[in-house]
Amino acid sequence: MKRPLPDGTTHLLFTGLELLRRVASLVPPPRANLTRFHGVFAPGARLRPFLVPEAGAQEASAGHEAAARKERVKERPARVDLRRVAQEDVRLRRVRLREVWRQA
Repeated sequence: MKRPLPDGTTHLLFTGLELLRRVASLVPPPRANLTRFHGVFAPGARLRPFLVPEAGAQEASAGHEAAARKERVKERPARVDLRRVAQEDVRLRRVRLREVWRQA
């Protein structure tokens, strides 16, 4: 151990099964999301679809590409002018602030 415990213990000896139990408790459950995203990459962000590619957008083999060509091509969302969106957000915040100040 890095430092002795308050009772003076400096080493821990485990059987194989005890060690595995302790290590297994540190492993996260399957499909647990260990990364938290904030801002534009957050799951509910309005601009996320324009920044993050959809799952399965790239096919792994030529066979999949040929099948994809035959299938109807998915329409991409229209490009968004991020400056305009940011300006609209600023305008909305200003309007909300004015309303709050008027009520006070």
